[in-house]
Amino acid sequence: MTLIKRNMLSGFSIVLVALILYSQTLSMGDAFLTEGIHPMDYPRVLIGLLAVLGFIIAFKPSASACSTGEHIAPITSRTPLMLLALSLYALLFVYVGFYVSSVVGASCCALVMGWKRCGLLLLVNLVGVACIWLLFTYALKIPLPVFPWW
Repeated sequence: MTLIKRNMLSGFSIVLVALILYSQTLSMGDAFLTEGIHPMDYPRVLIGLLAVLGFIIAFKPSASACSTGEHIAPITSRTPLMLLALSLYALLFVYVGFYVSSVVGASCCALVMGWKRCGLLLLVNLVGVACIWLLFTYALKIPLPVFPWW
């Protein structure tokens, strides 16, 4: 596969993930009507920037490929696994809840990228999820989805 085709595949995969993430911001509806900035505006801007990055990767020719003709693999065998993990995380976030999906999703991504210390990985993920939960719940006043049985 040529470098241009790989870049297009990678870029459109990023855009696909951005579209899935954007669809999750629409499920909240207008339950958080407040004066001023809507709480979902900030995540939507970040997701929009992710989509723009995907288009840039897909359509901007690689400088190294143009100058030297050398092929640098922009995607590896880990890329499809990462895209699968992130897509499943985005799709299951509403149904499984923030806590479970975040710990499992972050652990899967770290293991795909080669993380070996599982005990430390679990600790870091739990602390990270707790910090994000505190930020969203108390600072941003945005409730996160929870597992239906909790």
